[in-house]
Amino acid sequence: MRNIAVILMGLLMFGCATAVKPTEKNINTLVSGVVQTRSVGEPMFEKGLLKVLPGFIATANYYLPEMDNLVFPTVKRGAIWMCSGMLEGGDYLCSNPEITQKDVLTDTGAPVTDKLPIFVIKPWGEFHGLYYADTRRVSEQRNRLHGLFSAIEVPLQDSYKEQLIYNGKTDSTINLTYQEFVGNQKQPSVSQGLSYEITSVNMLNVKNVMIEVVEATDSSIKYIVKN
Repeated sequence: MRNIAVILMGLLMFGCATAVKPTEKNINTLVSGVVQTRSVGEPMFEKGLLKVLPGFIATANYYLPEMDNLVFPTVKRGAIWMCSGMLEGGDYLCSNPEITQKDVLTDTGAPVTDKLPIFVIKPWGEFHGLYYADTRRVSEQRNRLHGLFSAIEVPLQDSYKEQLIYNGKTDSTINLTYQEFVGNQKQPSVSQGLSYEITSVNMLNVKNVMIEVVEATDSSIKYIVKN
C-alpha cells in the first residue's frame, strides 16, 4: 500500500498523468425469504466491500526484454500489476509491488540507483513501454508483449469480504467453513470450520445470519435466509 501511495504522489506531482481513483464495490448475496441451493464448495453467502484499481495479470512466464539499458526479473505467471495512473491517451501506468529496485540491474550488471520507471499498458493488455515520472517521459518499446497481460481488478488493502461455504453433511451433521478476506483476497485472514447437528433443529445462526435448512445432503444444501 505504501508503494501505491508513493506512485500516486509522483503522478500528481508531475502532472503529465492523472491518478486513477479506486472503485468501491459492495458485496452482499444475502437474499431473505427465498429458497436457495448450493453445492459443496459454493458460498452460501458473501458480504463485504471491495476497493479496487484496474490492473493486469501475467498469463505466462516471460523473460522481459532489456529496456532502456535496464534488465528486469522474469515475469512469473500470475504476477499482478496494479494501475494507479493513466496517461492522456488512456494508457494505464502500472507497477508490480514484487519488482523493487534491488530486483532490477543495468545492462552492465550494476545496481539501479535511479527511481524505477512504471509500466505503460494499454487497456486491452498490450505492453506499450516505460514511463519516467520525474521527466514525464514515455519510452516506447518495440516488443509490446502481445498477449502477456490480461485485464483484472486489483483489491486494495482496505478491502474486506466474508463468506460461508457449504462443505457437505456427515450423518446428521452439517459442515460449513466461515472465511474472512482482507486486502488482496487471495488467502483468507480467518478460516473457521463449523459443524451443526440438525436432528431436531433446522435453524442455524452463523455470524448473526439466521439460516433455515430445508434439505441437506453430502453434495448440496437447500436453505432459506431468515433475516
